[in-house]
Amino acid sequence: MKPGLISLKYVIHELLNGMDIKNFDDRKKVQKAIYLGQRLGVNLGYRYNWYLEGPYSPDLTTDYYELKEAEKAEQDSFKNRTLKEDVKETLRPIQDIINPPQRSGLSQSSWLELLASIDFQRKVRQRSEGDTRVVIEKEKPDLALYFEDAVNALVEIGLNNSWA
Repeated sequence: MKPGLISLKYVIHELLNGMDIKNFDDRKKVQKAIYLGQRLGVNLGYRYNWYLEGPYSPDLTTDYYELKEAEKAEQDSFKNRTLKEDVKETLRPIQDIINPPQRSGLSQSSWLELLASIDFQRKVRQRSEGDTRVVIEKEKPDLALYFEDAVNALVEIGLNNSWA
């Protein structure tokens, strides 16, 4: 098994309390949570492109399917391992914003899509807040209503703080 899969497993567990990839929303949560984790400084080596649902890493897709198979076959590889405390500490801010505002009615996967999409447009595409808003309104009109909430959440955890 690739060594990075063990790290991936524990980062996913830290961010999402485990990995479930049975449906599209589950897989989208993994994609966006890992994107945000990397942005906070836990580099697992995944590169992201812009896709229909925001930032997407084909390599991460391959790895989480491989990880699921490895979990079934090699239970011992995962015993007695844990993330270092400094990695947990780096990821902790995401836990503060991982759930959507209650009033929004958004699913967790949609909220993570919005957070990651705004950050990707700002950081990778280097768009201004106004240009980022235009992209989100055009490509994700159902999420655009919560743009300000998402920007505030990103600022709260230290991402996109140039907008503050």
